[in-house]
Amino acid sequence: MNILEMWLLPWEKLYILLNKIIGVFTCNNRVFIIITSFIGLIGPYFFIKKYSKNYLISVILFIVLGLYSYNFFIIRQTIAMSIALFGIKYVEEKKFPEFLVITVIAALFHKTTILFLLIYFIGNKKIDKKYLLQWLAVFGIMLLIKDFVINQIYKFMYSNYIGRYGNSNGYERLILFTTILIVATYMYSKMKSTLENKENNIIIITYNMLLLTILFQIIATSQPIVARIANDFAYGIILLIPNLIENVEDKKNKKILQIGLICGTILYSVLFPTISEYALLWI
Repeated sequence: MNILEMWLLPWEKLYILLNKIIGVFTCNNRVFIIITSFIGLIGPYFFIKKYSKNYLISVILFIVLGLYSYNFFIIRQTIAMSIALFGIKYVEEKKFPEFLVITVIAALFHKTTILFLLIYFIGNKKIDKKYLLQWLAVFGIMLLIKDFVINQIYKFMYSNYIGRYGNSNGYERLILFTTILIVATYMYSKMKSTLENKENNIIIITYNMLLLTILFQIIATSQPIVARIANDFAYGIILLIPNLIENVEDKKNKKILQIGLICGTILYSVLFPTISEYALLWI
């Protein structure tokens, strides 16, 4: 297709442009996957490198939670999130114009990424009992109205998917995220007074990303496609957990938490594998 024909396709415009640029050099599907996957991994790489206090744990969580495998089949969205993650810097610095520009660029690869704007407005909210009770109320309300919300999401973003997905069992990931929230809340309550401002800021931002993950995962218990939106915010988990563990002062308790995390991730990856079939393919 020429660029004008491609521009009429019902995809985001920067994704169309990326396809056209790659197509100038090659139409090999494997090369396409290599290029797009590489782009999709740039954001998570710098996200972990800049903010994580334990690269190994962050990478393990990145793989086990399925965020790595998404690069091979949810291409537009992983590219979009790779870009959007650079906006966390501006959430931390409270610079909305810069954050908005990055999020809009990301949304031109996948429009659901525009919802990432939510993290700017709650990202720096302080974590206390009142705040958590408000979120518990929001979770309860969402359980009651999730079908209505699903219909609105489909109308705005996923009209092509209406009728293609029935009810799904997304409760295992909801249980996983809720368990992480409980553990993270307990750990944070024990150490928040000893955290430095910079460390505390990124922990608060990623904690609030986890809250949004749970919110959208509640909706995903009825419609699996919404789990993709939940996963946009699940990137926060790959920083939240290692940063909390590394801030534990007692070496014995830190070792116990590290071993517990390793055992938990092994168990989860066996029960709910995110990469179940793979092979080495030569170009």
